[in-house]
Amino acid sequence: MGKKTTQADKPLLIMQTGNASSHVRQKHGDYDRMFIQMGAIETLAARGRVKCLNVERGERPEQPRAYAGVLVTGSDAMVTDRLPWSEA
Repeated sequence: MGKKTTQADKPLLIMQTGNASSHVRQKHGDYDRMFIQMGAIETLAARGRVKCLNVERGERPEQPRAYAGVLVTGSDAMVTDRLPWSEA
């Protein structure tokens, strides 16, 4: 029998919903990089335990049970903009 997947085995998902300004990206990186650095999860990321995806570019997450947790970045978009990625 195979090993049972536990919550600790699952990756942490960073769902990027926008991009930082070019000035901020030059100094600190984009939102996914900032979340990794400021969230002190570099070790998890280095072990391949953090998955980053950009919903604004059409990337979609797996089912919620596939992740240990989800971090959602900020965005310039408003919910009333009804952008395709936010409606999905």
